[in-house]
Amino acid sequence: GKWRSYGIVSINDLIKIPSDIGVESAATLSVNPCTAYRLLKDFVTLEKGDTIIQNGGNSGVGQAVIQLGKLWNINVVSIVR
Repeated sequence: GKWRSYGIVSINDLIKIPSDIGVESAATLSVNPCTAYRLLKDFVTLEKGDTIIQNGGNSGVGQAVIQLGKLWNINVVSIVR
């Protein structure tokens, strides 16, 4: 799990973070893409050419949805408040 201060892990499970990325930003690198993936895969079967509309497209999850949509040839319309 991620909710701890210390842990013992294999060196193969670590990713070096460049020094110009802050700790707070680095901590979210693996969370938002996983959330976007689950949103696009768990609730509906999407096919190439389908279109989705999302609210909050400027968020970290929203940006990941856009990138996955592009990768999978799914059109993404983002609404930003």
